[in-house]
Amino acid sequence: MNAHQLSKELDMDYKTARHHLEVLEKNGLVERLGEGYGAVYALSEPLQRNWDLIVEAAKYLGYDTLDH
Repeated sequence: MNAHQLSKELDMDYKTARHHLEVLEKNGLVERLGEGYGAVYALSEPLQRNWDLIVEAAKYLGYDTLDH
């Protein structure tokens, strides 16, 4: 999903979505595939590899909406 699609899906301003994606990318949680406006963002490989552990930790902390 690109930043524009994500901003629409989350009902969020495009620039706000871009800012958060940049922070997530800087911290290794997402990867940008491509360049420019149409660049697609995906979960990073380490995040994908550890997704079950992340969901388990979130549930332990009382968040159960991550398990899709």
